[in-house]
Amino acid sequence: MNNEEETRILLSEIKEEVSLIRRYLEFQITDFVKDQLDKIASTSERKMIWISLDGTKTTQEIAEEAGISIRTVQHFIKQLRELDLIADKRRGCPQRRIDIIPSNWEKIEKAIKSGKEEIDNGK
Repeated sequence: MNNEEETRILLSEIKEEVSLIRRYLEFQITDFVKDQLDKIASTSERKMIWISLDGTKTTQEIAEEAGISIRTVQHFIKQLRELDLIADKRRGCPQRRIDIIPSNWEKIEKAIKSGKEEIDNGK
């Protein structure tokens, strides 16, 4: 086995270990994230924004999808950044750091997936 192969194997093992550590840490902070979301995602619009933060949509696209102003989306994203709950994996496309969508938001998530722009409060 040459150095290149050994390096690949070692990197693969490290990646696997880091992945396990990440899952463990995500599990540990799930309650914290849910608590923070309960505090700041107090409206259906904010919940829709959170659900849409999958890293594939711009703030403009999220606003259009949710039927709300881009300023509303930007303001909420700013609050999420301050709590370090989102990251920009792709320029201009914010993404949840922890992929948590509370189960009681199911109605809102279904509405987004079906393309509805207006939904009720979802509680």
